[in-house]
Amino acid sequence: MYHRLQVFLLLFFTFVAFASDAWILWATLVIFLSMLFLADLLFMDASQFKYNPDYKNWARSVDPRY
Repeated sequence: MYHRLQVFLLLFFTFVAFASDAWILWATLVIFLSMLFLADLLFMDASQFKYNPDYKNWARSVDPRY
C-alpha cells in the first residue's frame, strides 16, 4: 500500500512538472521523491537491512554462530 502511494505521488508530481511553467521546482521535487523511493525499495525492508552501530549487538542478532 505504501509503495503505491509513493508511485502515485511520483507520477502526479511528474505530470505537474511537465504542465507547469516553474518546471524546475517540480522536477527537483520529483528527483528527491524518486531517490527516497529507490532508497525505500533497496534498504528499508526490515529483513534486508539492519543498522546497529555496536558490532556485538549486530553480531548477536545476525550471526547464528555468535
